[in-house]
Amino acid sequence: MIGYFRHQPSGCLWYRIKNPMDLMYNHGIDTRSLDIHTDFSEDLYNEIKAVQIYGIYPFSFKSAIETMKKDGKRIIYDFDDAMELVDPSSPFYNAVQRDKGTAKAMFDLSDHITVATPTLKEYASRFTSAPISVIPNCYVESEWKYPRPKREGIRIGFVGSATHVEDLIPVLPTIRKLQKSHNIKFYIMGFAKTDFDLWVRQYKALAEEAGKQAVDNFVKELQEIQFQWIPFVDFEHYPSTLINLSLDIGLCPLKDTPFNRCRSSSKAMEYTLSGALALASNLPTYSQDPTSVLVDNWEDVLTYYVTHLDKIEPKRQEHLEWLQKNRNIENQLVLLKDIYMV
Repeated sequence: MIGYFRHQPSGCLWYRIKNPMDLMYNHGIDTRSLDIHTDFSEDLYNEIKAVQIYGIYPFSFKSAIETMKKDGKRIIYDFDDAMELVDPSSPFYNAVQRDKGTAKAMFDLSDHITVATPTLKEYASRFTSAPISVIPNCYVESEWKYPRPKREGIRIGFVGSATHVEDLIPVLPTIRKLQKSHNIKFYIMGFAKTDFDLWVRQYKALAEEAGKQAVDNFVKELQEIQFQWIPFVDFEHYPSTLINLSLDIGLCPLKDTPFNRCRSSSKAMEYTLSGALALASNLPTYSQDPTSVLVDNWEDVLTYYVTHLDKIEPKRQEHLEWLQKNRNIENQLVLLKDIYMV
């Protein structure tokens, strides 16, 4: 049996835990969600042959992993962010600083490490001699089959967590400019479960000084932009919500930072699957996969597609064809079995 631990219901849970574990289960491999706070029966514990650990955990979790390792359980550590490199402007900076040491401990305890990108593999190789495999974030086809409604206007959106505040700022002047001459509907989705004003207050309460300045700059740049704020939804409802927006263009802007270079390109994948053309900063995060239009100058590229709407769908179809061949979760079964069932 392969055991794995629960995580908050975000894309991380789906891409790094649920999708691969469900895939193996659907092909006859016993995978089971575990709760570290529940006492395992002796029979259940003895059934466990391998355990997946994802991301970072409080230090109180470390002793449990050490015990499982001592008892001969195969430990696979998976992560898709280089937490050691998180930016001080992130509202989660303090929480990461508190717990990031557990990630380093996992490098020592793991029998195998799985990551989302080649860049993350290079990053992880500095800390461990354990084998490292790249398992890209992949989609489940049935989750992206919702009907996409037809809607008015040119619809441009950014979808992502509040860690992207500084990333989005450089795009906003172009959105403001284009709204003056075109019927641009602009959407910001996923920063928080709250409304915009409460999110600003909560962000600034959590953030270091760099984060407070970033959100002030963000709010300033949003002035004179008409936008719709869409709260975070659990990933169970995320594909249908994103498809329902009927975006024409999805934005993937990133500042060139060490942390951002280690991110995955899943956002471009999601836009493409939802029917939108992904435009992404020209960084390794996105240049490694042909799933987006790479951008060096946001004004030039956004203006081009806003004024050449007929070019959007053919380009999106190119990206979709590549995703269907390379990012369907079914393609990962052999690799997952090799890692977990040694």
